[in-house]
Amino acid sequence: MTHADYFMMALCLWREARGEGRDGQIAVGSVIRNRSIKRMSSVYSEVVKPWQFSSITASGDAQLAKYPVLLDTGWKQCQEIAQAICDGEIADATGGATLYWNPNGIESDATFKLNDGSVVKFPKTWSVHAVKETVVIGNHVFLQEI
Repeated sequence: MTHADYFMMALCLWREARGEGRDGQIAVGSVIRNRSIKRMSSVYSEVVKPWQFSSITASGDAQLAKYPVLLDTGWKQCQEIAQAICDGEIADATGGATLYWNPNGIESDATFKLNDGSVVKFPKTWSVHAVKETVVIGNHVFLQEI
């Protein structure tokens, strides 16, 4: 792993999941690592790939221009989690998920039925038939591509 891998994962965790607590941050980091393994690419490449993590690449995303301040304890936690995930010290928390989303954070007419039977908004550009739920952690639903 390179310093760029560690930094970009930490920044992505901070932007995408700083309100989700440690478990949510580990889950988002697990998705990043799962993608890099599946696609045989670097963590950095997965994080900066267009439209993969909106807080990193999507023009107009409110998080895109936000950066942590040096003494932000949440930033320090994201850095520690990113390093541990990149170094293989934290196991996958998502059951192999390579996708996730927050149903409360999107506008969509598409829906998805969760394992608990509840129906939530689903990204309209994704295929309901190409995924299965692995876990819900905090506000995020994690999916495995099938």
